[in-house]
Amino acid sequence: NGTGWGMSYPADSTLSTALAIDYDGLIVPAGKRHIDTLQNEAHAKRVLRAFLREDMPVLLQGEATALLQLIDDAADRPHATADDANVAPVVDGRLVTVATGSGELPELQAFDAAVGAAIDESCAA
Repeated sequence: NGTGWGMSYPADSTLSTALAIDYDGLIVPAGKRHIDTLQNEAHAKRVLRAFLREDMPVLLQGEATALLQLIDDAADRPHATADDANVAPVVDGRLVTVATGSGELPELQAFDAAVGAAIDESCAA
């Protein structure tokens, strides 16, 4: 929110106690300050790695796409980057990336399709 950290929302658990198996999908919104923090968090990398390894739905927006560079075998996956001028989401299996959010939110529609494909499946991280 401007130069501040933005809005606060209640959370189910802290990042240090979160396990991918406890969730159906992962959304990491754009925002340079929190992405800089997540890039230095070992547990954040483990959670993202588990979601990608188990082919669980993941939506990365804007600067969050840089997190893929930290995960083995994920950097080469097709994905949008924060530098892309195109706002259309890039979908690679259940990984949805977008350069920036939009008023129409097509990335959420793509993410919803990825989650919908997993509803009758059981995934373990």
